Amino acid sequence: MSSDLPILVVGTGPASVSAAFPLVQAGLRVWMIEAGEAALPTPAADRPTLTELRTGRPGSVAHLVGHDLGGLRDMSGYSPKLRTAASPAFVDHYARANRLSVSNFELVGTLTPGGLSNIWGAACSAYDADDLSGTGLSPDDLAPSYRAVAERIGLSGCLDDEMSVIHGTALPLQPALPLGPTATQLLDTHLRTAPCSDFRLGRSRNAVLSQGLGERQPCALDMTCLWGCPRRAIYSAAYDLAELERHPNLILSRKVVVDVISAGPAGGLTVAGHHADGTPFLAQADRVLVGAGAVASTRMALEAAGRFDQPVPMGSAPAAAFALLLPSRIGQSAPQNGFGLAQMSFRLALSSQPHDYALGLLYDATTLSIADLAAQTPLSRAGAVSAISTLAPAMMVGLVYLPGEYASSTATLLRTGGGQCRMDLTGAVTAEYGPTMRRLARTLRSLFAQRGAWLLPGSFRPYQPGAEVHYGASLPMGTVTGRLGEMPGVPGLHLIDGAVLPRIPAKHHTFTVMANADRIGRGLAKTLLDA
Repeated sequence: MSSDLPILVVGTGPASVSAAFPLVQAGLRVWMIEAGEAALPTPAADRPTLTELRTGRPGSVAHLVGHDLGGLRDMSGYSPKLRTAASPAFVDHYARANRLSVSNFELVGTLTPGGLSNIWGAACSAYDADDLSGTGLSPDDLAPSYRAVAERIGLSGCLDDEMSVIHGTALPLQPALPLGPTATQLLDTHLRTAPCSDFRLGRSRNAVLSQGLGERQPCALDMTCLWGCPRRAIYSAAYDLAELERHPNLILSRKVVVDVISAGPAGGLTVAGHHADGTPFLAQADRVLVGAGAVASTRMALEAAGRFDQPVPMGSAPAAAFALLLPSRIGQSAPQNGFGLAQMSFRLALSSQPHDYALGLLYDATTLSIADLAAQTPLSRAGAVSAISTLAPAMMVGLVYLPGEYASSTATLLRTGGGQCRMDLTGAVTAEYGPTMRRLARTLRSLFAQRGAWLLPGSFRPYQPGAEVHYGASLPMGTVTGRLGEMPGVPGLHLIDGAVLPRIPAKHHTFTVMANADRIGRGLAKTLLDA
């Protein structure tokens, strides 16, 4: 390495820790910068199971809604886990600290170690050749990094059902977590139904342990996944951060917000920011790797390159929620234990184009907040809670995603005077979005009816742009940034998160973001050590 300056990594989320590991393991000096102070607290080890909470065990209210009743706040339009697993402060100050403004776009971000992996749904799928088109990368280029990330975070799933080829087959997996009775019946019926070439249904794949891994314990199947995991079975980048801090060649600075990245006075880059108390922060680095989340990273990169008043795309995966009812299960009792994140997944081709497909997840309704489900019905509050409580053992709740080609949101860096700037996010969808969503709802209704499940009338509800939190593809590799995420015009600046993805497919993108960041970290380590 030709410089005595460290490699500075902005952020501590999934991308940042994935890039940091190969750099640290290569013996390079790494300095990580984190805007927050502490990760989300781990739930109490003695927390009751969801069944016990619902049947009145002492202390249930505090566990479900928090001592400050924060679990009762309105978070409609967002993932339920954002309300159940995190305090109101989890997403506070993110837009202001990163100088972001939004219009018709649901922006979710956090200034917390580990980033949004503290509350993610943990669904993991590898990209295939169609998903990677335009980058100059092939699945083989990412294969070593996919394996390394899978071994580090722990993936559970199977390799022998219809969805395994969609999620990726050449991966080390722990055994799949068990399906609940409703999912089991739906899958059994599907396997007895005449095949449809456009539709696949199988197990989900999740970054959730079914076996112990290091200091993390396997899922206890207590159905409380949406309220956080005291056993740390659900992966969070905060766990990797603790491992990274054990390396003597890594420094972590907390409570530092990065404001501007610019050319250094004697080579390298200067990173200017401020501490939580307002005092200035200044650092010199040989390289700067930005993994602050696709939206914040885009703002930092555009500002560093001086690209004002030039809109760039802000990719997302338009999403909708829906509810399924299996009439043959009405009257059955709720399971006493089970897995509380996505149990099943499906893929539906939308056209003959290989990248044009919808991907969905199915959750057991008994593992979700009854109040959240009741709020989506036209009934009175009391009537809705009673009805959902009765029907939940026969229900599954679905989330379905379209590829990013159906979104047309943009991000634009604007000067605001006094040498300051901000980035405006404007949410939008394409003309094809509405007809495609309506056709998707009709097709899913028919397909699931053939499999003994009714898509409940009025339950199919699209989200506003951005609410699914699949952001990225703003500065894609191959067309804007380089193979190692290099930002043109700013030597030494690399983007390592979702901002450099070539596109946002319907698949969940975090696993690929991590694998690509690992690949960039490995490539950069080799480049610097060979210099």
